[in-house]
Formats: sequence, C-alpha cells, structure tokens
Amino acid sequence: MMLFGKISQQLCGLKKLPWSCDCRYFWGWLNAVFNKVDYERIRDVGPDRAASEWLLRCGAMVRYHGQERWQKDYNHLPTGPLDKYKIQAIDATDSCIMSIGFDYMEGLQHVEKIRLCKCHYIEDDCLEKLGKLENLQKSVLEMEIISCGNVTDKGIIALYHLRNLKYLLLSDLPGVREKENLIRAFKTALPSLELKLDLNHHQEAWKKAASVIPLPILPAGLPQVIT
Repeated sequence: MMLFGKISQQLCGLKKLPWSCDCRYFWGWLNAVFNKVDYERIRDVGPDRAASEWLLRCGAMVRYHGQERWQKDYNHLPTGPLDKYKIQAIDATDSCIMSIGFDYMEGLQHVEKIRLCKCHYIEDDCLEKLGKLENLQKSVLEMEIISCGNVTDKGIIALYHLRNLKYLLLSDLPGVREKENLIRAFKTALPSLELKLDLNHHQEAWKKAASVIPLPILPAGLPQVIT
C-alpha cells in the first residue's frame, strides 16, 4: 500500500503534464514512474522483494529458488521472512523495464536466468549496466534477448562481463549487425558459452542500412580475433 501510495502521489501530478504531448510521451513518463528506484524500500524489505515488486509492477515475471511456479501477480507476491524468497529467474517479456530501474538488480545474488523479449525500453545502456553488476557477473548462467529493437552490438558485447554465462540466445535484433564479430568476441572471452543466433532474416536489411549507417565499433580492450 505504501508503494502504490507513492505512485498515486506522482500520478496526481498528471495535471502538470503538457497535455498537448502525444500518448507516446505520456506512456514513456508513466513507465518511468514505475521504474523509479525506491532505495528506502530496498533497505526495508531487501533486494529480492524490492526487485520482485519492481519487475511485476512493470509487467515482468519472477521465479524463486525452489519453486516451479512463476510469480506474475503483484498482489499475490508471497509473504514471510525477507530472506526466504530469492529470485532465480526473470522473464521480462512484454514488460516496460528500463535503464533507470536496473539499480533494483544490484543486490540480487541468485539470478541464474534472464529473458528479455519484446522489451521496447531495453537499450544498450541497460545491458551495459547489467554486465557491470558484480553479483550478476557471478550468478547469471542463461540469457535470452529477443525482439528488442533498441539493442545493438554495443550492448550485446557488454555481456561478456557475465563470466559464468553458459547459454546466450539472440533473436530478431535488427540493431545487431556484426554477427561474425560477436561470435569471435564471445568465443575469446567466454569459450564455454553456447551462443545461439537467429539473425539471418535481417541480413539483407543490414546490407542496405550499412551503406548509410556506420557499423558499431566494439568497446576498446575487448580481445579481437583476426582471421
């Protein structure tokens, strides 16, 4: 109730919005409200509970260690000792999670799988933030990134920081244009990684775009393989 009280207070500020703006601006603003990090809440209930609330509030799902059922209803989140429920998997399909909310993930120590599918607000900086979180660098074993149109090679490359990553699926990502570069980079950085790519259906579009859009440059310091 306290959480939604804070949200409702911000919704009361709708009268301050420039109503001449289109619906896209409004929904972007509203989603930013749902992604705003409440650091006091994290301290009060712990990182896993606070992150669960954030993810479900934005339309994602979580699964806890020792459970098979996915939690997708905010109002039915389990109660009990704060340290009892640890997030093991995140499915953010069709959710509105965005970069400003990723601080909720900082304290998560048990996340093994993350699925980002049709996430319109996921951009390169989201993946870069994710790759820099020390706890996730240790725990994440599987990732799937599907139909996230704002993700490019720059964001995907940042995932090489997830040193225990064993499986990575990349599908329907029109912003990812340097497939061979990705294969070489991950083979060097994460030799045991199973990398699955479903990007061929964009190949012709990439060729046309390459004539007017410069291809992304891999971050400095990442090992390059010359063939």
